[in-house]
Amino acid sequence: MVFGHNINKYYLKYWYLLVLGIFSLVVVDYMNSILPPQIIESIINGLDEGTLTTDMLTNYIQGRC
Repeated sequence: MVFGHNINKYYLKYWYLLVLGIFSLVVVDYMNSILPPQIIESIINGLDEGTLTTDMLTNYIQGRC
């Protein structure tokens, strides 16, 4: 594969950790690309409708949606 025969043995031995790492990166990327726009949308909608309170804004900023 990438670095030679010895590294290939490592990939085969710890394939589950490699898959777990790739899965974790996909989940983190999804969370970073989906959640911030939703939070901003909620804040803007609250401002437009006049329902945004200081407590709600504090929760959004601290990440406790």
